[in-house]
Amino acid sequence: MKAPAKEIASLARQARYEQAYRVGKRALQNDPGNEAVIGALKEITAALRHRCMDLASNKATEFSPELKEKEALLRKINPLTGEGMYG
Repeated sequence: MKAPAKEIASLARQARYEQAYRVGKRALQNDPGNEAVIGALKEITAALRHRCMDLASNKATEFSPELKEKEALLRKINPLTGEGMYG
């Protein structure tokens, strides 16, 4: 089995953010201070934040289901990383 941080990074490269979140959450339940896992999750929040800003800035997608899904996932990951909606 891969180390959690590497698994999260691999899933992030595939844009499988929800699955990466679950791996990170489970890993932090077992080792709450794991900086590698927190760092990997921060990479995901950065990518999600960027995508959310792209979607929100476009009239055609500012109220899209994709934006709502990405924002909801970002809100779930933020408590694990100690970040807010804007970083």
